[in-house]
Amino acid sequence: MLANNRIWTKGNLTFWSWNDRLEREEIGRQLGEFKRAGLHGVFLHARGGLQTPYLGDEWMEAVAWAVEEAKLLDMEIWLYDEDAWPSGFCGGKVPGEGERFQQKWLCREIVEPARLRLTDRSLVCYIRDGEEGKWRQVAPEEALNAASQVLHVYYDVNPYYTDLLYPEAVAVFIRHTHEKYKERFGQEFGRTIRGVFTDEPQYAVGQWPWSKSLTAAFEAGRGYDLLSALPALWFEQPDTAKIRHDYWQTVTKQFVSSYTAQIGLWCEKNGLCFTGHMAAEDTLLFQMSQIGAAMPHYEWMQMPGIDHLGLRLTRPVLIKQAASAARQLGRKQVLAETFGCSGWGARFEDLKWIADWQLALGINVQCQHLASYSLRGARKRDYPPSLSPHQPWWPHFDLFNRYVENRQNRLTAGTSAADILIIHPITSAWCLYEPQRPHAVRELDRRFGGISQLLLDMQREFDYGDETLLSRYGEVEQGRLKVGGCRYSLVFLPALYSLEKSTFELLRQFVEQGGTVVSAGEYPSHVEGEPSEALREWCEVHVKRIMPTYKAFEFVLREMPSLYRLADEAGRPAKDIIAHHRRTDDEGTLFLFHARRDPGLRKLALTWDGACEVWAVDALSGKRNVQSVAIADGKTRHTFTLGPGESILFAAKRLPEAAPVAEERLERKGLRSSFELGGAWSLKHQVLNALTLDRCRYRLAGEEAWSKPLDVLHVQQLLVSRRERLDIELAFSFCVHPDLACRQGLILAGEDLRFCRISLNDLTLPLQTEGAWLDASIEKAEIGPYVRSGMNTLVVHRVFEGRMEHRYLDDSGAFETERNRFVHKTELESLYLLGVFETAARPSSTWSPLQNLVEAQVEAYEIRPQRTHYRIDELTSQGFHFFQGTLSLEKEIEWDGRGQSAWLRLQEPTACVISVDVNGTSAGRLAWGPYEWELTSLLNPGVNTITIHLTGTLRNLLGPHHHYSGDPYFVGPSTFQGKKGWEDGVTGYVHPDITWVERYAFVPFGTGYSPVLEIRYEVHEEEA
Repeated sequence: MLANNRIWTKGNLTFWSWNDRLEREEIGRQLGEFKRAGLHGVFLHARGGLQTPYLGDEWMEAVAWAVEEAKLLDMEIWLYDEDAWPSGFCGGKVPGEGERFQQKWLCREIVEPARLRLTDRSLVCYIRDGEEGKWRQVAPEEALNAASQVLHVYYDVNPYYTDLLYPEAVAVFIRHTHEKYKERFGQEFGRTIRGVFTDEPQYAVGQWPWSKSLTAAFEAGRGYDLLSALPALWFEQPDTAKIRHDYWQTVTKQFVSSYTAQIGLWCEKNGLCFTGHMAAEDTLLFQMSQIGAAMPHYEWMQMPGIDHLGLRLTRPVLIKQAASAARQLGRKQVLAETFGCSGWGARFEDLKWIADWQLALGINVQCQHLASYSLRGARKRDYPPSLSPHQPWWPHFDLFNRYVENRQNRLTAGTSAADILIIHPITSAWCLYEPQRPHAVRELDRRFGGISQLLLDMQREFDYGDETLLSRYGEVEQGRLKVGGCRYSLVFLPALYSLEKSTFELLRQFVEQGGTVVSAGEYPSHVEGEPSEALREWCEVHVKRIMPTYKAFEFVLREMPSLYRLADEAGRPAKDIIAHHRRTDDEGTLFLFHARRDPGLRKLALTWDGACEVWAVDALSGKRNVQSVAIADGKTRHTFTLGPGESILFAAKRLPEAAPVAEERLERKGLRSSFELGGAWSLKHQVLNALTLDRCRYRLAGEEAWSKPLDVLHVQQLLVSRRERLDIELAFSFCVHPDLACRQGLILAGEDLRFCRISLNDLTLPLQTEGAWLDASIEKAEIGPYVRSGMNTLVVHRVFEGRMEHRYLDDSGAFETERNRFVHKTELESLYLLGVFETAARPSSTWSPLQNLVEAQVEAYEIRPQRTHYRIDELTSQGFHFFQGTLSLEKEIEWDGRGQSAWLRLQEPTACVISVDVNGTSAGRLAWGPYEWELTSLLNPGVNTITIHLTGTLRNLLGPHHHYSGDPYFVGPSTFQGKKGWEDGVTGYVHPDITWVERYAFVPFGTGYSPVLEIRYEVHEEEA
């Protein structure tokens, strides 16, 4: 066990994607931006598109620049241990040292002896025993001369990745990576450089892992020869469950020992924090297919971590595994790589929803995925969003980071109140795992996740007990099951097939000392894969068996009263609300998160044990607002409301003996008048708008015929398939309204403009690029003087380099170590028209509030003059289809000066950040609900001007525009290309192979509904 249990980071960190040529000035500039946004540090993440050789001299200089600048800014530098991912191959150097270091897996064939071909990779042969039909190990000579079919077992090799079960291979990885950083920056270890991130290390996905170290480890741990038992992995035999259990236990222990423990101990010795996450932590099946088990790895990470992707919440298992191990082992911080794949349209409200869920389950450090150094080419589609200065909302990002950091600090202090332990079923999965028949393991997983969610719905906190960790740190003490620093009075068994011997013994001792064990599924019937009558009989006598229902759990838990109880106003259970309760010496903290996002407030009642003073703690200011409570019968009760997707944090402090107190209702008699501020709002000032030109016709230079209109990315795919150097022409079209005066101020923006020859309406342009827009790679050039009314055709003449001179591959057969680093030499991208205009989709553009989409059927886009007035509820469909930035709209209202208070309210706005001014004075900015601004002190009797500033995202500019689902919540490269990818499979739905549709899909942008001004009037008693 690692000894170092310190606080490693001060707050939020970002995955800084180093994905282009690294330059000193740009590194310093971006670090300064991160500091201003409230981030405390960065992970230096080599990623696809990197043009500075990984770990070369230039790379080390870039790291030195980052360290130097971070010291000046009081920021943290965190290393990333790989060239892209998965970790362990050092950009190809480790597998490049020979086959013994390369990833391996078992293969088998049943052949006639005459067709048997033995090679250097052959491991063992078997023939069937005539009497019992079992496979019997034989010498190679006997196999070649056998009278019946032979089972030939051999291994195959992945030359691009490392055998992480082989300690010597991992030692080579450490030597090439960690030791190289130590040689250059060792003096900064534990200071500016805080730790190392590992990313998705794995064995051969979905295979039966093999390593030259496995046979010795198996015999040492299980006491018999693995090679003699291999057929039982694939063919049902009386001892199949036991041998599968022993095999997977050995694989898991070997992986942990060889990789995670070796690196964790190296980091501890060198004053660094080992963090990151394993591959495929989510489900039992995923863990079996890539890592064996997640929780044993966390023992060797100073800051255990997980990977949570997509604009979604998943099962609690993912986070609870890491958070449980961290609590038990005394780790103070748990990291989540998060927000990746959420898409360019993710708003702060979405990020907060995800962050609150993670906080409620035990995450207290964010690794924000990701901040792109560059958006050149395919980098725009690298599992967006990029949480970086490219975003129009970037000046407001400090708001989100301050919120999260304040909540993290509150939920790190003190100790968790978890008193329930659920035995993790991974060892049962070891016994039952068959890649081609996964139903049994899926059923274990379903039930495991089900009881976890059930306890969360009851606001009962719990941890998981991994049996490997239980065998190392479990003991029974004074009637409680102790795991490291945690103690539990109730143990739940989900549906289980098998238990470890050590777990069975612990549970026996636990029950003997008065502990309670409850089963919410079938009793386990095996011990380490072997049938056990003793276990079955013991369960029948000592384990309570219940149905996995709310009422059954409530009945069992009645003997474990909670320090608080949450219900709706009618006293019914408050489901879909997750609680995280922490205790310090003088007070308790209770964080409540409403996981559902469907409309409607929840009116809730919270009852505390004992007489308490209760405050609601504001996350941004830290201000404590005293709650009106009722104290009676040794309980403290108060009521509050919680909106969809919202959270609240209460602090409670015990009072000395207190007399009963009736709850003070703060609602006073009064009247409310609400005024809908609908209709037209004035555009405060004209804004720079954009039109994304993503469709073109193409031809090879010298040809006369043009292709049909295609998306630029599809043209890229067609040209790449030729694997040639080509001279090409791309023709883009757009229409200009006759009333648009664009002789000046119409800008063409695009990548590689200086290397292209561009003509407009058959006139070659004397193009001069001036500065950049959005990203340093996107150049700008004035084209206004050459544009005409009506249809315009812009032709780009350029070279396309399609020859593959480097070793990176771009096909489905390439291993992900290669795909994740790959970029094409030539990257065709959309062009952008910039100017003061509106966009009009011809023939149609329709806003569908029910689908929350603006859909456009487009033959051509027209640009036309901006109007002076717009509806404020939805602006995308009014000429801002591709807009990114801030729109400011204003409206004059009259107020008679009467009223106790005035409030402006918005319902379901679709902007990312919203700021409100009254008569030029700020009323504040909000990025999540409730969207309410008090205007009382800002309004004057008479005419007032209310200005609403709406800041959006990059979603409508960068897409995806053509995915059949409209606005997918899990986004990656395939989402933009129109072919089903792994990103679609993650959602759990059945998707078509071709996900591309011709219509454009945009997200709405505005206030959602018309703003409402509410005036409250106090009514005196004589008026009532």
